Amino acid sequence: MIDSSHDIEQLLERYYDGISTPDEEFVLYLALLKEGPGSPYYADRLLLEATLQRAASETKGAEEPLLPHRTIPRWRMWVRKYAAVAAVLLVGGVGVTFFQWGRSSRQAELSLRNGQPIPQEQVNEYTLAALTKLGDCVELCSEQNEQIDQLFGRLQDSYQSSMEKIPFVSEGGWTLTGN
Repeated sequence: MIDSSHDIEQLLERYYDGISTPDEEFVLYLALLKEGPGSPYYADRLLLEATLQRAASETKGAEEPLLPHRTIPRWRMWVRKYAAVAAVLLVGGVGVTFFQWGRSSRQAELSLRNGQPIPQEQVNEYTLAALTKLGDCVELCSEQNEQIDQLFGRLQDSYQSSMEKIPFVSEGGWTLTGN
């Protein structure tokens, strides 16, 4: 056990430098349990308690089976956004068609650009160009979404491997395990 504040200082220094062993952290925690709110080590005690509780909750969560909740993959969110855009375009087209019924047949045939009538061939060209650009945007977003999914997969693998290297605190008695 720790006998003096000098020993606590040394263990705290090792803890904050990241070179303390799990056993030293446990001994430090036991020593800091004696420290009250007026003690200069009280903040260190709270930090160490929070760290150990967090590790215990993560260990407990890792041992329990995952809940059946599902997260929505990013690609599905993008599909929903594109479906919404397509629905808006469809509703807009239906709306334009509906409002064209009230006009005479000559007015319905005219397409205007800056208030001047333009031929239908030119309207078709502009429409084709706009829809082609929209398709290019959708394709580019899809490619970028795949790259983002790959990046998140690598990050998740890295996080998982680093979490496996961290020693955890068991839930039955605050015993530290590890290397």
